[in-house]
Amino acid sequence: MIKVSSVGQIVTHFDNWCQITRDSWVLQCVHGYHLDFETAPHLMSRPTAPNFTAAQALAINHEASEMLEKGAVTQNPHSVQYFSSS
Repeated sequence: MIKVSSVGQIVTHFDNWCQITRDSWVLQCVHGYHLDFETAPHLMSRPTAPNFTAAQALAINHEASEMLEKGAVTQNPHSVQYFSSS
């Protein structure tokens, strides 16, 4: 089995989650959920960028700007085209 390591910072708030729920499955996921693969996944074909209309691109940029302002995402320091959330 191939283990995929957890990402993000949700585990740093584990104590808060314990106060919110006693559901063992939820707490196990917060503590660190792992996906088990039988074999390593591999890319079958190179992904292509989606084509958006001008109106769609404007709406996407507006939503991304709002999420940046709210702190829901941060801009990837390695590229101005990508965002990440934690």
